[in-house]
Amino acid sequence: INGEEWGLYLAVEPIDEVFLERTFGDSTGDLYKPDGTGADLVYRGDDMSEYPGLVLKTNEETSDGSAILDLMKALESGEGLEDVLDVDEVLRYLAANVALANYDSYLGNTTHNYYLYEQDGRFTIVPWDYNYSFGGFGGGEVDIYEPTNQSMGMGGGRHPDMENGETKTAEGENAAEEQAAQIPESMERPEGMGGSNEKPLVDTLLSQDALLAQYESYLAEIAETYFTESYMSQIVSETAEMIAPYVEKDATAFFTYDEFLEASSADATDPNSLVYFAVSMAESIETQLAGGEPTFHTSSFVAAAAGGGGKRPGEDFAEMQDTEQTEDDVTEEQTQRVPAQMGDMAGQPLEMIEDTEQTADTAEVSEQTQKVPEQMGDMPQR
Repeated sequence: INGEEWGLYLAVEPIDEVFLERTFGDSTGDLYKPDGTGADLVYRGDDMSEYPGLVLKTNEETSDGSAILDLMKALESGEGLEDVLDVDEVLRYLAANVALANYDSYLGNTTHNYYLYEQDGRFTIVPWDYNYSFGGFGGGEVDIYEPTNQSMGMGGGRHPDMENGETKTAEGENAAEEQAAQIPESMERPEGMGGSNEKPLVDTLLSQDALLAQYESYLAEIAETYFTESYMSQIVSETAEMIAPYVEKDATAFFTYDEFLEASSADATDPNSLVYFAVSMAESIETQLAGGEPTFHTSSFVAAAAGGGGKRPGEDFAEMQDTEQTEDDVTEEQTQRVPAQMGDMAGQPLEMIEDTEQTADTAEVSEQTQKVPEQMGDMPQR
């Protein structure tokens, strides 16, 4: 950057008016980045002050919030969903996050890392931030029929009783309390921690037979088309070959070059490789679609990739901080901490810069790119 070596990074475009105009052909709708109370989209009444976590990124001075209130009401009733939500897009989002075991998302107790964009009263979900995919937020059995039970890797998933539909166990009922107890008091507890784990984007949609079948079809497509040994071996090998010279000379890399080579192995039997994860997850998905139990515990992949002795994210939540940057809280201390916190996160895909998004009053793209080194300079990426 400007003639100086910073290492290997993945540049991520911010979700802003430029993105909206190019993607949707219009940037005049309400754009929300949910994070905090209300991000679960549980309806709590018509007072928008009850939803401080529904962070509005556009139309801050003109929107009355009526559109997103209508969305939450529809999710509560289960009626008129297509009028207020691109349901197909949400089902694809859910299937992808389940297959990737990405619980730093709407599925997990953090309930964030997604956007909602409204056009004429109808919302589309926009994915965001996948650097904790492949079990990176903690290991567990991924239950495709109860995808919100496995949160932040603190406790495994459990397949529902296929005969009577009973979905709760004593272990499951206590899971939220146990998870909440592991979060330090200095951190804001996401909505639902220690209490309700209601997630209407999952609960409401997957409770309808036709939508459940559609969701299952997307999981089957992932397992049969993308998480195959041949497809994953090809894409991993091609990506590894492309970046290998830069990884080898990256003085700020999280891992050694030999560890990189091992993680990018095309050997589906090597528990250190991404190909192994994909093939194992595909088998588990297909088994569950056929009525069986989950067969893949993602922590085995993370532990193997860490050499058997690495600490899995989720085991010490106190060390994990939100590295998302805003114009008010970017400090040298924050950027200096990141390598120490994330150094044991072996087995992850290419690390992504968390969030270089700029607010509307700092929207110049050239300014954004110039600021990245200043804000993220100590965040070496793999």
